[in-house]
Amino acid sequence: MIWDEAKRIINLEKHHLDFADAGLVLSNRYRLEFESVRNGEVRRQTFAYVAEVLTVLTVIWLPGEKRRIISFRRAHKNEREAYHAWLEKEFKD
Repeated sequence: MIWDEAKRIINLEKHHLDFADAGLVLSNRYRLEFESVRNGEVRRQTFAYVAEVLTVLTVIWLPGEKRRIISFRRAHKNEREAYHAWLEKEFKD
């Protein structure tokens, strides 16, 4: 995956999450993914816990490029609620 270094620094200052840690989201067994198209770009939002914080990683795919990280932040309350409802439904133990 690739990212804009200036955007990584801004994201780190604003959200205290580093794009370099995105692999922790993508390798998490308990991740929830949504794909959408916005401004002509295919985007995937992936929800997963990183260091006890539910996070949202947003990645885009541009033709001829690798996946590009555009955002990495803490999940909002409604996102946390939806994630936990999904987790309870999908991973009944």
